[in-house]
Amino acid sequence: MSWRVAGDIIIKCFFGCYITETKLFGEPIAVGLSRFVSENSTQNATIWYMLSGAKFFDLGLRKSDRELNRKIAIIRSIGCNTVNTLV
Repeated sequence: MSWRVAGDIIIKCFFGCYITETKLFGEPIAVGLSRFVSENSTQNATIWYMLSGAKFFDLGLRKSDRELNRKIAIIRSIGCNTVNTLV
């Protein structure tokens, strides 16, 4: 449970407010971001990523790449919406 508290504190520091009511992929935002970072790190450690770089994955040729690109778009929209409501 302490990881959730730590995640909430990090989000509070980044956004300047608590956004714990926001869900990311059906989970609290701290948990969703943690899972996303794990998935992204796993993808970045592949030989394909090391050989071809990020531009290859932006093309979305594989299903896993398209799924990760979709998640990136969702996270960006949540971040933009949160920042816009605070400004």
